[in-house]
Amino acid sequence: MILTDNDKNLLLRRLNIPEKSASFLQDRKILEINDDNGDTLEYYIGDFRKNNSDITEYIGKIENENIEMQSLLIFENWEQEQDFIDRKKNEEKIAKKRREIENLVKKSRIVYFIKEDEVRINLEKDEGINYLEYIDKSKKGFIFNVSLLELGKLYNTTGKYLFKDNVRQGRHDNKSFPLESVFKETFEIGLYHLYKKKNSRYINKIREYFDEKLLESYEEKSEILEDFWFHHNGITIFSEKEYNVQYDYISFVAEKVSVINGAQTLTHCFSLIRQIKQEWLDILKEKVEVDEDIDENKKGEIVAEIKTELGDMLEFLKEKVKLKVIFLFSEDSGLKKSITRGLNTQIPILEEDILGASDSSEEINKRLKNKGIKICRSGEYLDNERTFSVLEFAKAYLIFEEKPGTARNLKKDKLSGILNDVSKAFGNESKVNSFSKAIQLFSKIDEWWRKREDPFEDGKDSSVYDGLKRNGKSYFKSYCWRSYKELVDIELDVADALQVKYEQFINEFIVLKEQEDPINSNDLKKDELYQKYIREMENQQKNIQSDNSINEENMLSEYLNDKGHNSKSKITKSIFAKNYFKKQGIKGGIRTVTIVNGKVKESFPFNGETFSSLHEHENYPEIYNDLTLSSSLTFENSIFKKEVEQPFILVVFYEEDNSVVSKITVIKNFNFSAYLEKAKKAFEETIEAFRIGDSQKFPKSSQKDGAFHIRPKARNSKDTFEFTNGEQEVRRTFWANKDTVLGIINSLQN
Repeated sequence: MILTDNDKNLLLRRLNIPEKSASFLQDRKILEINDDNGDTLEYYIGDFRKNNSDITEYIGKIENENIEMQSLLIFENWEQEQDFIDRKKNEEKIAKKRREIENLVKKSRIVYFIKEDEVRINLEKDEGINYLEYIDKSKKGFIFNVSLLELGKLYNTTGKYLFKDNVRQGRHDNKSFPLESVFKETFEIGLYHLYKKKNSRYINKIREYFDEKLLESYEEKSEILEDFWFHHNGITIFSEKEYNVQYDYISFVAEKVSVINGAQTLTHCFSLIRQIKQEWLDILKEKVEVDEDIDENKKGEIVAEIKTELGDMLEFLKEKVKLKVIFLFSEDSGLKKSITRGLNTQIPILEEDILGASDSSEEINKRLKNKGIKICRSGEYLDNERTFSVLEFAKAYLIFEEKPGTARNLKKDKLSGILNDVSKAFGNESKVNSFSKAIQLFSKIDEWWRKREDPFEDGKDSSVYDGLKRNGKSYFKSYCWRSYKELVDIELDVADALQVKYEQFINEFIVLKEQEDPINSNDLKKDELYQKYIREMENQQKNIQSDNSINEENMLSEYLNDKGHNSKSKITKSIFAKNYFKKQGIKGGIRTVTIVNGKVKESFPFNGETFSSLHEHENYPEIYNDLTLSSSLTFENSIFKKEVEQPFILVVFYEEDNSVVSKITVIKNFNFSAYLEKAKKAFEETIEAFRIGDSQKFPKSSQKDGAFHIRPKARNSKDTFEFTNGEQEVRRTFWANKDTVLGIINSLQN
């Protein structure tokens, strides 16, 4: 599409470029700009205002241009850009092509052809809390509370160019997913409460969605949208031209303003609301389609109604979310630079952090790259549970190696030697895999530790265990790692699992010293006490006489007499069963399920490696570019197939309506081999989702002909990996559907 004269003039105006500095070449496909220094900047123009424009063709053409040629993309506005890019990515069937489109957008200069030069933002001054000003001859400042709905007018006009002056020192924007996940949870819970207040007929389907993604405590957070204002610093908008400030609105020229603080806040808000809109529509649509109680002829009409209501509710959500906005004006560009730097400069890298850039650290990072684990210098330290300072990493490794005392009392002069040892140890891939599992476990313990409950009821002399309670976290981490197999279901109920292990930990350690000389802080700075515990456990195991006979009535009696049985948690049953068989000297994998009124209570999660092995490849994501996939990605060679066929002991707890367990049965050689073909189908659907770069294509529990599905195993939305489309996704795993588990149990017991 050739630019008209009006288009040409509008483009220069949007770029804030005088006509004398610009030249259009090759039928206005190339824009050449000469700056005041005599340097030349070349843009290859792509006009994508029409939906049938070919962006793949544009990518091919610009790759044939000279290396200094930059891409310039034209859209009507930000919403039209997002619709266009989403549609074009969905049309591509290979993840590589989707990444090419994503990368083009990230590196391009994007211009919107909205005809109005001026943006007008309505204010809510009648509330009496929206106005504060600072005015002198050379500069002015105004502070307002502005809704996200009104700020959308500006963002839709400028897009990411609004942040042209937001230069954050030491910032790595590609690691912003933890912040996004917090925003997304806020908006989803807020949206739920808007539906709830409206008494929407779809509220139960939204609850089902929240339960499936293991979202906690959402019912109590009815004010979460109103609280957004308190949790975020807001944004600062700088203008080179005076604002027009009236009683109920403020207006300004979009090209003359930039957000110099709060870029992430604004970007995440609008991109996530779009994402939620599409995800909720897909989820609710799917729930309607599989609902057998809904007339088939009415389903299309209901989906259309859902789409309309969802759009309206999201507009209401944007109206409810308020941000503090500082509008600054000055013609002094030096002032803008000083404010920008002052707001965004981070703490510099310190001399002592040089080990973060050492050869050992680089080698370790290379080994851990596919696990998403990284050693960082403090200047690039990130808000992510898999990134560490050198000191934190060394401590985590020592705890992993069951040296918790050394970890707690680690001296900085030992760091270099530890990093060298780790670098050598990580030449073993199984060591790397084990360390990755340990890091996941340790992060859960860190989060839980702050809110742990006292290990004993009132009446116990706290001086006996006070040292462990105050200073025993490193010891507790090593203790849990040693019994990791007992915690395979920990993601299902972290608090219960760790509380049970914590009580066991205290009981097993306090007997290692005399009661009159209880464990103290100095004991926990050395490894001797932990080594003594290991020797005690090994001796106990030697003395156990193996007994393969299982008395189910005796097992039920022990369970009902166990003080932890009152918990409704699956993990309580799991730990009880493993301890029971451990005392019997019976070895092997042990899993549990609960049946209530003839139905399995929970789906059955597989080992996380069944899924992580699909993206923790050295040549990931390129391995998915070829139509003929590597043999390592076939079902026959997969960890998932191995897990499906692997026999284990299944303990079935039968519960009454009042959650009381009335019966326990034990199946010694339970496996999923009867569903091998359906497991293969689920695996191949998962591989196809990776190949095309679309996580919505993962198999779902609602599929009528399915026996397995993919979903997150943990509630932790910060634990992510990079998907083949270049976006961050929450880590997940394979699950067996409830009906699949029940079908096998019934077939084995009949």
